[in-house]
Amino acid sequence: MLVPEQDRTDISLYGKTGLGAANGIAVDAWFTGFAESTTGNIYFCVRLGKTDGMDVSSTMAKEIAIKIVLDYCMLQ
Repeated sequence: MLVPEQDRTDISLYGKTGLGAANGIAVDAWFTGFAESTTGNIYFCVRLGKTDGMDVSSTMAKEIAIKIVLDYCMLQ
């Protein structure tokens, strides 16, 4: 699925979210995919595990992955 949240036209970012739950409580969340850019392809996976006092979500994993990819591309 193409990720429309990023606003750079030189990068196409694709990914899939997921969530693991136990007894109705999210215990881990992830976003994995790849980005096509003018300098080549980038492959990534962000996984968040539940910690005390912090809920996890696949949306949070997706936001982190987008930031990492965009920051990486800025350095290229």
